[in-house]
Amino acid sequence: NPLFGLLSVRYLGPLDSASCADMIRDVGRRMRMRWESAATKAITSYVGGHPLLARLAASDVWERHPERPLRPTAEMVNAELVGFHVRNSNIFAQMIQSLRRYYPDELEVLRLIASGDTDFASGLLREDPTTLNHLVGYGVLDGETLEICVPAFRAWLQSGAIA
Repeated sequence: NPLFGLLSVRYLGPLDSASCADMIRDVGRRMRMRWESAATKAITSYVGGHPLLARLAASDVWERHPERPLRPTAEMVNAELVGFHVRNSNIFAQMIQSLRRYYPDELEVLRLIASGDTDFASGLLREDPTTLNHLVGYGVLDGETLEICVPAFRAWLQSGAIA
């Protein structure tokens, strides 16, 4: 479609905790699920408010517990989050492909931080504040602590999935 050539890629940041929990509850209601607050909080915390990752985690709970209506608990969610970053490796790989293509400096900083070399990453970020602004703006990095804000993504990066 020639119109797609006129469009630019714009990545959205994460949802805030309340909006992410609302999304999980709203979608779940249509599937006969009534989420406990602690369960939505567990998902939201692990995926850092990332809408796609939140939906995937909620779907994991739905698939593993066929009884309906379902009232997911934090224990159910935490059990499904084990290995989540491995099961959804393709999603994280797509994130990396986009970073590699459009933001190679940001990718290098994330690699350094994931490997524990925050001193070197901090130096790079001081030299190029736009890199920090991108990562913070997309909700990937906490600008104060230089911590990767999406624990699922951090676990995937630390697993050595990328070189």
